[in-house]
Amino acid sequence: IFEHRLLSPFYVSVLVLLVFFVGRLWTHSGLPYKLVSIILSIGLLLSFGVDGWNMAAGLSENGKGFASYQWKESEIVRVARQIPTDVTLFSNRPTALYILADRSAYAMLSPFNTALAEERPHYHEDVDRIHQMVLDQEAMLIVFDYHMLVSNPEEKWVLKWTDGLPIYSNLGNDVIFGALP
Repeated sequence: IFEHRLLSPFYVSVLVLLVFFVGRLWTHSGLPYKLVSIILSIGLLLSFGVDGWNMAAGLSENGKGFASYQWKESEIVRVARQIPTDVTLFSNRPTALYILADRSAYAMLSPFNTALAEERPHYHEDVDRIHQMVLDQEAMLIVFDYHMLVSNPEEKWVLKWTDGLPIYSNLGNDVIFGALP
């Protein structure tokens, strides 16, 4: 339920305070203070050690993000690697293609720019130009999670990109549109 990525500044602050507190206990004279500081130090080491060990074990088994088995062994990535390098690629996941298939791709943008809260100027002309590039066998569209996207009413813009294009490869939920010369 907690997002560790967002809480990491808090974790660092608490760790600094705990180290400071243990250091203050150690500087007090008397055996009970030293025993408490030793027990707290061992507890901190065990806590962070066990968490670190569990995280390392989990990441080594399957990885996270693009390092996961599902991404590395993805059929769409395998097919994308085989597309000639002189064919321009457009995708809704250009980073995945760059990291996993060693291919650069342009992003398929939606008609609305959420950062500026406005429609993209010349959007329809750009999509029509790219559409023609695909029909002329100069480009291909690689759409991850295509069927899931088009079933979502908020993502219907993807249909404008793909309408009337030949399907090069239908890989379950992922689809590559275009044709090779």
